[in-house]
Amino acid sequence: MTTIVVVSRHPGALRWLERAGHVSDPDVIIRVHVTEDNVRGQHVIGTLPCRLAALCASYAEIELPGLRPAQRGLELSPADMITAGARLQRYRVEAL
Repeated sequence: MTTIVVVSRHPGALRWLERAGHVSDPDVIIRVHVTEDNVRGQHVIGTLPCRLAALCASYAEIELPGLRPAQRGLELSPADMITAGARLQRYRVEAL
């Protein structure tokens, strides 16, 4: 399996990614903060500025389309994320 860099400080998101089969230990590197060198050529799941996402071999974010306004900023469990319609959305980002 390919190593994946997950950029997150949210334990619930990490557990959701594992339970949904998107990542598996030991094929994941978890980082709270990243630099260009951490993401260049890597497969990344997280929320990055475009300038960093453009350096990734692949880039995806967790989307929560059903997240209620009152839940913003709260730690979510995997069950909360499923209720909010969590899905992994891949993006192709290119610097021009």
